[in-house]
Amino acid sequence: MTNTYDDANRVFTQTTETGEVDTFHYAVSGLGVTTTVDHGDGSTVETMVYQHDASGRLVGVVDPYMASSAQSWSGDLPVSTTERGGAKSTAIYNSAGVATAVGLADPLIAGAQAGSLTTTYCGANDPRPVDVADVAGVVTRYWWSVSATSPIPCDVGRSVPVRVTHAYGTAAAWDTTYSSLDGLVTSSTDAPSGDSVTTTYNWNSRRQLDSTVDYPSGTANPGRVTYFGYDSAGRLQVRRDPSGVETWTVHDAAGNITTQIGPVAVSRTACALPATVCSFSSQPTSPSKSWVYNLDGSVRSFTDELGNVTTTAITYPSGGGRIETVSAPTHGDSPTNPSSMTKTVTVSTYNRFDRLTSQVVGDPDKASLLATTSFAYDPLGRLHTQSRRVGGSSPDLVTSYAYDADGNQTVTAMGSDPTNTDRQLSKQRYDLRGRLVEQWGPTGDSSAPASVTGAGTALAVRTHETFTYDNADRLLAQTSGDGADQHQTFYRYDDAGRLRYVIVDRDNDGVVSSLSTGGPTDPDDGVTQYTYTPAGRVASVIKSPVDLTSYDWSAGTQSLKRTTTLQYDKAGQNTKIIDARNRATTRTFTARGELLRSTLSGGYYTQYGYDPAGRVIKVTNPSPTGTGTVEVVTSYDARGKVTAKTNPHTPATPSPPAVTYSYWPDG
Repeated sequence: MTNTYDDANRVFTQTTETGEVDTFHYAVSGLGVTTTVDHGDGSTVETMVYQHDASGRLVGVVDPYMASSAQSWSGDLPVSTTERGGAKSTAIYNSAGVATAVGLADPLIAGAQAGSLTTTYCGANDPRPVDVADVAGVVTRYWWSVSATSPIPCDVGRSVPVRVTHAYGTAAAWDTTYSSLDGLVTSSTDAPSGDSVTTTYNWNSRRQLDSTVDYPSGTANPGRVTYFGYDSAGRLQVRRDPSGVETWTVHDAAGNITTQIGPVAVSRTACALPATVCSFSSQPTSPSKSWVYNLDGSVRSFTDELGNVTTTAITYPSGGGRIETVSAPTHGDSPTNPSSMTKTVTVSTYNRFDRLTSQVVGDPDKASLLATTSFAYDPLGRLHTQSRRVGGSSPDLVTSYAYDADGNQTVTAMGSDPTNTDRQLSKQRYDLRGRLVEQWGPTGDSSAPASVTGAGTALAVRTHETFTYDNADRLLAQTSGDGADQHQTFYRYDDAGRLRYVIVDRDNDGVVSSLSTGGPTDPDDGVTQYTYTPAGRVASVIKSPVDLTSYDWSAGTQSLKRTTTLQYDKAGQNTKIIDARNRATTRTFTARGELLRSTLSGGYYTQYGYDPAGRVIKVTNPSPTGTGTVEVVTSYDARGKVTAKTNPHTPATPSPPAVTYSYWPDG
């Protein structure tokens, strides 16, 4: 990058390595400085205007569409921000300059606010939070002392809270407790009086994490330990999971990843509890991936686990921009003619703005099969159109996009060309907070489609959906279809902000509580209710009776509800599911937390086997004959691609029937 300067020693032009030339113009007044930047690529100029006040603070930005955003200040603190579409958020600070309240933009009214996030602290000059309240009023309280007196005491020098109370002040409240030493968490327990999920953390003198331990059977029993190792620069180099599987990541002096080894099972007898530190004396021998880099840190080549090499070359043509060429390994062009070699080369061309303008994929020696995609952008650098063609000059697929003032993608139009009347058109609409509130499509038009700017009427809409939210950004209602075909689903939440009810408006009358925490009110609606364990895990799923057309959720016979309950171990793993007919499915897990066996109430089970990478290699079920078992075995190559999958067979079957897969070197 090169710069030139004006007489005031301000940057006048700035030229990037891709050839983009930015020209800076300055206008000084009593109100401050206006900086106009012309971004040029030789044929196009995109102008941005930045307005600073007399104190040098950024107060406004005007883009090439003449749309503006603004910021206001109090001293060096931003107190309001207005986006291009008119959404305005505000902030209030205490005397120490720490935010105590953030007013969120009203989703419908430009310049207004709706709801706020608030935080209280240990003191005006103490940044430790005490009460953090979200927009829905759900409070998280941080306790900085073992004392529970009021006001909340904050022990001097304590940087880790003693406990955190979630949904403080409600019946749903639960605690997470912490032990710490020298500012490092040594243990945490979720809901000590309920779920009691505990994890311990072991640190070395360099304040690096040596290991973590969790306890599926409770802290009175041996836990599962995960070890970590570091290189001489302090970067994480190896992770050893509770089953003894290690994954290594090796860096060069510049911090680039040069080698990845594993996951691979490694025997290290000393790496087991009660030891909290594992000595990784040597790297394992295992298929690995490796990278080679250029001096600027860009990748020059990549070698996969089978030794196949993909190379990358970057050139900077004299006309500006850059060209990136990625060459995959050469291979046969068809299974029936493996001696006729071909290769996949991807050539990506970027303009002076460093935006991708074209991408050609295929064998350069077979021009008729090359797939070329061209990209065009709007003045804000957003993708406007992409056109794909294979071989010939006419595009076979054109996709166009449009955006609203805040940059949300609002239109996607797909077809063989922009004037084709059979394009697929999808449209979206967002509120001032950027939440999706309405979407249409795809259309499958039979007459001229709506323009890519969003004007016009889209025909033959296959789906039309609307979404309604509360000020806490929680989904309250989803409507699909229109008129008699309309289908509505409502969502309501508990005092902790968790999903409590899903209400399906089966009679399409819209009768529902207007409160975010309101319950079912219409007997003709279908209901699903969720309850939670003290630590916030789903404890039960309760549904409406199946043999009634109307049911009062609150006053009806409660035993008619269909309840599925879930149970967990002390590591938070779901160990049992009891359905509405009191049939239990039990689940066991491997040392790494993978599902090992799922057993239905009648005794039928499915058992899984895994390789060191966590891929399923065997699925075992009881034999249909009533004696023994049958299994399906899946094999993988070193890259993780499936090479064979057998039909169900008894374990002793030699060479069972299987589907096999083979791959070219490029995958």
